[in-house]
Amino acid sequence: MKPCPARTMVALSLVFFWACERSSGGASPSLGGATTNVKVVVQEGGGDQCLAVTPILAMINLGDSLVFSFQGIPNPSGHEIEIDFLPERGIVPGSPTVAFVRGPFPYDRTNPKNPHRGRFLGKDDGKDTPTTNSSHLGYWKYQVVLRDDKGDDLKNCTPLDPGLIVKN
Repeated sequence: MKPCPARTMVALSLVFFWACERSSGGASPSLGGATTNVKVVVQEGGGDQCLAVTPILAMINLGDSLVFSFQGIPNPSGHEIEIDFLPERGIVPGSPTVAFVRGPFPYDRTNPKNPHRGRFLGKDDGKDTPTTNSSHLGYWKYQVVLRDDKGDDLKNCTPLDPGLIVKN
């Protein structure tokens, strides 16, 4: 049987992530040996990246929410950050059903920073952007894009693709 390099890389990446989070103090709280995050910070990047996301791979427990915090964003006047979860397969707890959804967080009609499921908006205005409580288990990639005052992507700002794990 041939080894599967993709599985090996995913396993090593998760172990490395866990070790780094543990050694750096991680976020809080620790549950089942894995540190979970409750806040993702989007800030000005270095080098050729105009944005940076910390942590690049966040982990939360099912039922937890996440907070996006925007700090030190370049040219914040009129610019907006868009967090856009990509459609992925999520596991519905207590059911054999696997749903194809845009992120683990249900849509909140009362939150103007959540225009539809899987999308969150924010500015560097000192106000965090919270999500609703997660409703699906799984892994999601999301894009972080800096947009100008007309809603267009800034040409000199490459979108980022961080990830989120929702676990039991």
